[in-house]
Amino acid sequence: NTRPNLQWQKLAPAITIALVAAILTTTLGAKPQTPSTVLPRVATPANLRDPLAAATLASSRAPAGARRIMLVGNSVASFLAPAMSILRTKPPLAVFDATTPGCNFLPDITVMQLKVNDGRRVTQETFPCDPPWEPAAIKRFKPDIIFWIVSNPADRLLYQRHWLQPCTKPYETLYQHRLEQEVAILGAHGARVVLTTTAYPRFVGGINADRLSDCDNALRRKVASATRTQLADLFEYICPLGICRVKQNGVTLRLDGEHYTGVGALIVARWLIEQAGAAAMLDRRS
Repeated sequence: NTRPNLQWQKLAPAITIALVAAILTTTLGAKPQTPSTVLPRVATPANLRDPLAAATLASSRAPAGARRIMLVGNSVASFLAPAMSILRTKPPLAVFDATTPGCNFLPDITVMQLKVNDGRRVTQETFPCDPPWEPAAIKRFKPDIIFWIVSNPADRLLYQRHWLQPCTKPYETLYQHRLEQEVAILGAHGARVVLTTTAYPRFVGGINADRLSDCDNALRRKVASATRTQLADLFEYICPLGICRVKQNGVTLRLDGEHYTGVGALIVARWLIEQAGAAAMLDRRS
């Protein structure tokens, strides 16, 4: 039952921003051209159009004695939330979906690009996975456990009018400092934070993003260790030895190669609950 080291809560944002800005100034290239084709942002889920009201409602509906679970992150987390909410457990689970599909974890990222197999780049506007209402929502819902579940398949990110690439020093510096801050924010009111790694994306037509995932996962493991935060190694669960299984017990885990859906989502949601020790008993029929 590890908890975040609250000294990270004292990390000064100004210091982080100054450090990252200095690195970016000396290492990033010229300003990018305006992308020719930009996809619209993915809409925030309907239940989070008024996220604070949703958090209050979820809190009021939580059964007495229920283990309160909150999920934050992007669409990978949003697909797992409904599956987690129907698991049969003792104690029961009260699940609050605080995800923002289409988001990217890093702050101030406005556009992300992904290169596909035919050489084209798919460009999409994006927004942070840590929205400004997040601390207040945590305070209202009062979660016991918060799962942080994010997948970042992009290979170029527009950060403060410059292109930022994963697996580079500027990216790693920004990512590590921001994730340390996020752990402190999520655990500020006593919730146990569970960071997850990400499995290799296997969606049709996408580039081989294994190296990008490896870089992100290394940073997540580093932050989990430094902040004494629990890590649920989803990568090792889905892609042991770097080989991602498509099915488990005859069930396809990711129909699109990225999101856990249907019974596959139930399998992964159950595994996450077990990793967190969130329930003393799980009914395998759920």
